Amino acid sequence: MNAIKNVLRLIWQVAFILIVIPLLWICEPFIRIRLGYISNQRIGHMTVNTEIFLRRKLLFGWPRRTLYLFTTADPANRQMMKMYKRQLHIFESRFLSHVYFACRDILQKTRFYQPITWSMKDKTPQTIAVINDPVQTVSFTRDEEAQGRALLERMGLGAYDWYACFHARDNAYFYKWRPQLAEHWEKTKLRNADIEDFRGAMNEVTEAGGFALRVGAVVDAPFDNQGNARIIDYATHHRSDFGDIYLSSKCRFFLASNSGIVNIPMVFNKPVAIVNLIPLSAVVYRAYDLFIPKTVVETESNRIVPYPELLPLGLFERERAQNTEATLAANGLQMRNNTPDEIRELCQDMLDAQNGIVPPPDVRELQLEYQRRFHNYYGVDTGLGFIGPRFARKYAHLITATASEGTATSRTA
Repeated sequence: MNAIKNVLRLIWQVAFILIVIPLLWICEPFIRIRLGYISNQRIGHMTVNTEIFLRRKLLFGWPRRTLYLFTTADPANRQMMKMYKRQLHIFESRFLSHVYFACRDILQKTRFYQPITWSMKDKTPQTIAVINDPVQTVSFTRDEEAQGRALLERMGLGAYDWYACFHARDNAYFYKWRPQLAEHWEKTKLRNADIEDFRGAMNEVTEAGGFALRVGAVVDAPFDNQGNARIIDYATHHRSDFGDIYLSSKCRFFLASNSGIVNIPMVFNKPVAIVNLIPLSAVVYRAYDLFIPKTVVETESNRIVPYPELLPLGLFERERAQNTEATLAANGLQMRNNTPDEIRELCQDMLDAQNGIVPPPDVRELQLEYQRRFHNYYGVDTGLGFIGPRFARKYAHLITATASEGTATSRTA
C-alpha cells in the first residue's frame, strides 16, 4: 500500500512540475494565481488561520490581478466552512487535498504558494492589530438568521433575551476524532477543565438576567442545570455545526478554558474570557479579552509560587511552551486549576465590562504590571488581553513579588 502511495505521489509531483507550474507562469503576466490549503481538522486553526488571512485582505486591500485558490476536505465545522466559501475560492475535495499535500513541498519553493498559517512567526504586532480590528469577515444569510432564531426559541430564549456561552475543554472530542492517538491526547490533558467548576459563573449570568449555554462539539457527559431553567446544556441536547457558529456569534460573551473553540466568537468580535490559561506564555489576542492562568504550586509544601520565580524556568517563554509539564516535574512543581470561585469572579469581571465598569486604577496597574513582566512580547498595552481584575487583586503578591535568586538557582541547577 505504501509503495502505491509513493508511486502516486511521484506521478502527481511530476505532473505538477511539468504541467501546473508552467501554466501558472504563463498566466502570471495576466493574472497571478496563488494556491493554498484551508486548515480543516480542528475548529481553532480552521477559523484563526483563515480569519487572519481574510482580515488582512479586507483591511489592507486585495492585490490587483490576483486569484487565490484553496482546497480543503472534511472541515471540522461545515457551517463555518460554508461561510468562508462565500468569501474565498475554496474547493472542498479529498482528491485535490491529497494532490496538494503530495506537491506542497514543491509549491512552497515557488511564488505561487499562499500560506494560511498561525505559527509563532505569524504572531506579530501587525497581526495583533488586525485581530483587534472590528472588521466583519462573514455574515449569515436571511435564511440562516431565521434558522438561528428558531434554535434559540427551541431552547426557550425569546427575541430580547441575552446569553453567555461556556465551554470546558475535555478529551471527548479528540478520542472520537482520532481514537488511535489516545496516548498523545493524554499528554494534552493539562489544558482540560471540569464543566462543573463553571456552575457558579453560570449562576452569575442567570442572576444578572441572562441565560447560560454550555457548548461544545463533543462532551464527556451531560450537564445538570440543577433546577435552574436558564442554564441550558446545548452541547448535549441541541448541538449542531450551525448552532456552534450561530450561538458563538450572538452571545454577549464567551467564557471557556483554553481551547480552539474560543476562536469562533473572535471571528464575530465577541468578548472572550479564558480560564486555566496554560502554558503561562499563552496570551489572548484582543485588548478587551480577559484570562486567568493556572497557579503553580510546590508539590511538597503546596506553596503557590510567585510568577517572578517561574521566569528563570522559561515557563513564560513561548518557544518552550511544549516543555511545560517536563519543566514543572523537574522542579518539583505542579499546576493547579482555577477554583470555581475564581472562574465565577472572572465571569463577574466580564459582566462588569459589559456594563461599562472599568477596573480601579490600582487593579489596572496590576494588569499592566503582569503584562510588563510576563507577557511583554509586543510592549505593554499594545493589544493583548489582560489578566482578570479580581484575580489580579487576589494574587497581587504573586505578580509584584521579587524572585528569590536562591530559589530560582536551586530549581534550574
